[in-house]
Amino acid sequence: MFQRLQGGIVKLDRRYCPGISLRAVFRYNAEMTAPLPTPPPPTPTFKYAMPTERLADLMKFRGTNPLYALFLLKHLGIADRSERLQVFESLLELPSSIGPGIRVPKQDVLPNGPLSTDRLDPMLLTMGLATADELVPKTEEEEEAEREERRHFAGWMEERTYVIPLAEKLRRLFEHEYPKVDVRIFPVWSAGEIILEFKGDFNKYIISKGMQKQEGIIFRHLLRLILLLDEFLGMPPTDGSPDDWKTDLTDMKEILMACCTKVDPKSTQEILEHAKDRHAEDAV
Repeated sequence: MFQRLQGGIVKLDRRYCPGISLRAVFRYNAEMTAPLPTPPPPTPTFKYAMPTERLADLMKFRGTNPLYALFLLKHLGIADRSERLQVFESLLELPSSIGPGIRVPKQDVLPNGPLSTDRLDPMLLTMGLATADELVPKTEEEEEAEREERRHFAGWMEERTYVIPLAEKLRRLFEHEYPKVDVRIFPVWSAGEIILEFKGDFNKYIISKGMQKQEGIIFRHLLRLILLLDEFLGMPPTDGSPDDWKTDLTDMKEILMACCTKVDPKSTQEILEHAKDRHAEDAV
């Protein structure tokens, strides 16, 4: 009935137990002869945590995850202004429930910059972190063909794939490099439109978007962005010119400060004083 194999394993022989089904024999023999699972490697133990020279850089960021901020500095040096604004805004928790007025525009309205075109898109595609459909928008003919196909199958198709914004590209790359660090992003396009399209005219932006009820939320978003720009101003990027970086961020900060001062001078002055106090604390 039983056949003893090497290593003390007992195998069932169906010739001596005709009452047992062949399926049961196969299942029993597969379980008995299967190799034992490999035990997990031992968890490393550490006795000391020695600080490096980058620890001081981590302490300079309070408005976002410091490790993610240092990661962004490795890439934002080659980005243009619109890309930098997209990334900075994504670090602030502006709720998407405000409406479609703050969604990141499609690439035909807000084209990719050098960071996406020259670095992120090839990297994500090569590393398998994004598909071509998530990086390149479909043509009108392709979208029409997809809509017709969905109508034909009454919606029973694979889940539709959308082009991911710049902030999502950076998040995927960051999670690939730091898989155990959780980072939340909120891809929006509000301050960027105020700076680039409306030249700092807050009221004109609010009226054109019909967001009079959300005016206070957008205003606080701009104030928080001023503080965030102030944090990144003191840290030069890995690539690109540090002078161009400082000039660009300073110009964006001044536009936002002038914009917010027209709306609420008192709140804007409090933010500026808060920024000065933080600089004083960092210098101590």
